[in-house]
Amino acid sequence: MRELLFANLQQTTPDPYKDTKLRLKPSLGRTVRVVSDVSRAFRMLEKKCSDNSVRMDETAQRFHVRRGQRKKLLRMKRWRALFKEGFIAECDKIRRMRKQGW
Repeated sequence: MRELLFANLQQTTPDPYKDTKLRLKPSLGRTVRVVSDVSRAFRMLEKKCSDNSVRMDETAQRFHVRRGQRKKLLRMKRWRALFKEGFIAECDKIRRMRKQGW
């Protein structure tokens, strides 16, 4: 009985990607299927690339950076993020105090 239900389910819902020939290249994740509207496909591609931070990866991989320098850059990036967070919190605190009349 279970097999019959599963077989009926497979027959009723066609797979839209069944006919798609996959090119198993690095560009596979940046592939968008164009159905009718090309501008919509380009927007979807831009969205997919921005979600996966493709542009940032491309700029990071442009030049070789030795391991020590990479660690140093990562430490600086972390420190800047922490400093920014603390600075924003301090500014919010000052704004709250000014509203209270300090």
